[in-house]
Amino acid sequence: MSVSGIPLNPQQATFSADNAPRNTKVQERIRSVNLDAVFDRISLDMDINEISPIEALALLFKSIQNLQRLYSLIKQGNLGEAFDVKRAVFGDDVSMGRELNPKRRRSSQSAEMLRNLSSELELPIRKSSRIESNFEDLEEETFADDSSVLTTSSFNSRIPSYCRSDVDFDLSCKLIKRFYLKTPPSLSLEAYMERINHYSKPGTAVYLSSSLYLFNVAFGLKTTFVGLEENTNTNGKGLAEVRKVLPAAPYGTIQMIPFEDLNAFRLVLTVIRTASKLVEDKNYKQSYYCKICGLQDQDELFRLEMGFLFLINFNLMVNENILLRHLVRMKSFNENMKRYT
Repeated sequence: MSVSGIPLNPQQATFSADNAPRNTKVQERIRSVNLDAVFDRISLDMDINEISPIEALALLFKSIQNLQRLYSLIKQGNLGEAFDVKRAVFGDDVSMGRELNPKRRRSSQSAEMLRNLSSELELPIRKSSRIESNFEDLEEETFADDSSVLTTSSFNSRIPSYCRSDVDFDLSCKLIKRFYLKTPPSLSLEAYMERINHYSKPGTAVYLSSSLYLFNVAFGLKTTFVGLEENTNTNGKGLAEVRKVLPAAPYGTIQMIPFEDLNAFRLVLTVIRTASKLVEDKNYKQSYYCKICGLQDQDELFRLEMGFLFLINFNLMVNENILLRHLVRMKSFNENMKRYT
């Protein structure tokens, strides 16, 4: 049977503004947001709901611009040998960091646990075994009262802090390759993000969570917690005051994975989709989101989502305290980047 006479659908460009679901509402623009005024409002006393979704989108876009700018400077090698990525990101509070990386010295509790486990299982567990690493986060995050029940109030009283991710830097550089496009799309990243916002309408928390995830992925970080109780020794400060302390920079050096125009589009569509599934109660179908983002099929979206989850090592938990502190950290990062413009 000849197929020469069968009309074919015309090819459509990826990320084209013309190939989108119908939406009659006026599209909000990132440039309509006064970012300086938004940054001025940011503080640890504020309510996240004071930030509108379009303002949160503008903050996400600005954060991406800063990440791209920093990586470009690092790649060009114009910053000199004395340049420190950590100081560029965290400013002058880098000395506050404490060692929370996977290679830290094993505690006496961990050593005792290994001995007991080896005896109970009747297995010769090596001293270099990493089996206790499955419980390290739990050990670090245990409350002062050793409570076995994690209530909402106790969770919200925990102070987020940064530590280095368990994902190896070389592995992160390999995983990030999945997000690269062969050629830059005709649509700008700003217009692309406005399109996602126009047709899927994520909330403020989705955009702030997306910014946090990209920040952590870019520098190989994860958010951990420090338990804090009302009766904890806080040097005379009240709990509410102590909770306003910004999370310190991680111990040791940090590196930045590639973050540039060719991988920004897929990173953006993936991180927003991932955050939406975690934060929002209702989400559009995969097929609809593929149409919005210009992906060819749902399998491609699934592969991108899985790649991002492994890139961030499934460290997705967020709460209001985390997002507030990230907002202030984003403000600080933006001020630090002004030195290099």
